[in-house]
Amino acid sequence: MKKFKRLVATLFERQTRAIYHNPVKTLLLMLLFISPTTVPVFKISLDASPEGVLHGSDTHIRTYNEFRERFGTDEFLIIAIESDNIFNEKTLRKLSRLHRDLFSAVPYREDITSLNNARYISGARGSKLTSRAFLISYPRNQEEEQRLRDKVLKHPLYRNIFISDDGKMATILIRTKLHLQNETIEDVLQGFDDQQPTAAGSDYASFYLTYEEKSLAVNTARQIIEKYNAPDFKVYLSGTTVISTMLKDAMARDIKIFISLCLLVIAVVLFFMFRRISGIVLPLIVVVLTLLSTLGIMVLTGRPLKVPSQMIPSFLLAVCVCDSVHILALFFNRLNRGDSKETAITAALKHAGLPIVMTSLTTAAGLFSFVTADIAPVADVGIFAGTGVILGLIYSVVLLPAFIALTPVSNKNITHSTAFIDKILHRIAAIPTGHPVAVLAVTVVIMIGAFWGARQVSFTHDVLSWFPKDNPIREATETIDTRLKGSVNLEIILDTGKEPPPMPNRLTTTASSAARPCPLHR
Repeated sequence: MKKFKRLVATLFERQTRAIYHNPVKTLLLMLLFISPTTVPVFKISLDASPEGVLHGSDTHIRTYNEFRERFGTDEFLIIAIESDNIFNEKTLRKLSRLHRDLFSAVPYREDITSLNNARYISGARGSKLTSRAFLISYPRNQEEEQRLRDKVLKHPLYRNIFISDDGKMATILIRTKLHLQNETIEDVLQGFDDQQPTAAGSDYASFYLTYEEKSLAVNTARQIIEKYNAPDFKVYLSGTTVISTMLKDAMARDIKIFISLCLLVIAVVLFFMFRRISGIVLPLIVVVLTLLSTLGIMVLTGRPLKVPSQMIPSFLLAVCVCDSVHILALFFNRLNRGDSKETAITAALKHAGLPIVMTSLTTAAGLFSFVTADIAPVADVGIFAGTGVILGLIYSVVLLPAFIALTPVSNKNITHSTAFIDKILHRIAAIPTGHPVAVLAVTVVIMIGAFWGARQVSFTHDVLSWFPKDNPIREATETIDTRLKGSVNLEIILDTGKEPPPMPNRLTTTASSAARPCPLHR
């Protein structure tokens, strides 16, 4: 073991001297490696969709895509209108105007349905069924309002879909398009029969509406309903598409805040540790390059940031700076003793090289163990956080000596800045050495408590609970869930393996098509 340690120390010593004497060549060579991985970082994407938590090859994704290709998208924008009297003429006319404005302005919509254009099917036994517009005329008095109320609330396909049980909340349902041009995958890939993927494959993701397109639809709807929102006509916006869009917006904001705060805290701590500009700038350069390279690799491999994997940037900033701190702490210590920059950095890496390598490798190995996770973003954390830790190690041991060779660093004695910390550490060290039995007893008690607490952990995936209680999307969704018995649909596919028999043509319609059932629980 001693021979191995001496061998590693010698290798780090030789490598550091070579880098120190050839800093420009080293930086140019590293630039050739870093540039291809950092340039794509500006194309990093976010994914907050429910299917994003599963791997593209997962059978559930294939089944879901198969369903969408056969029956269309199941994503809706739900606009709920709350009023003391939905059925009076003023409210119904305002509902109709809102319906028309949404119909004309919201992009990428497949259809839009409400009481304004819902179909009413009727017919007696033995007679033809008749489909006509539900709202033929607006009620002119309380008697007509009551008849309309009774007609709606008695209809099983309207109650808790287009109208709540108490008759004080109505909905407008906007179904978005599945594909941008409303064309099937088979049409897009026509002529490429030799290598056509199946309709359920994840290769079709690029044909579906993107986050930007869905976001445009949601934001357009939001701008329109804000014009109609009033105390006697309160409007709520919800639906799976809206929640996913809001979650992505929150992710984008949070990532920027987390990265900024991490960099600020790291810079402050480095200042108090080293009291030198070089002690702040050099570690930050290393960790920022590590972060950019890791995110760039995610882009190159087609992996977006998702809710669990959005922790990767903050995690890498906090973990990878440790390598630079270990090296610079030893470097500045030797420099303060009067050693030259070359001697100081060489001695620092000769002494700390093996420890930081082992620390980085064990950390990366632990992260890589997540690769087998069934949850795709958890696997991504293992792959790319582990990769980032390795990159942080390489950048630290290669770039720091090169930067130090080119950077003027003064022999500034800062022993007074660490004296206070040294005193605290000495006192802490005296506790376990002076009272070993008591320390072990307390540790056992803590471990028992921690084990009991770990057994109480439960598993859940409630996206809505991730938002603050006063968040508009959470308030809207919880209101709709309470008043309309749910805002998320459950699709059941029955495959009999047989073609259905032709239906007799006994339905007389007064419009081109009937309304599609909405996504609310029935």
